[in-house]
Amino acid sequence: MSCREEPMSPQTETKAGVG
Repeated sequence: MSCREEPMSPQTETKAGVG
């Protein structure tokens, strides 16, 4: 879970994966 904008997202690698 390496998401900084959406910590509560099941698809973190698809939403903030190229961020």
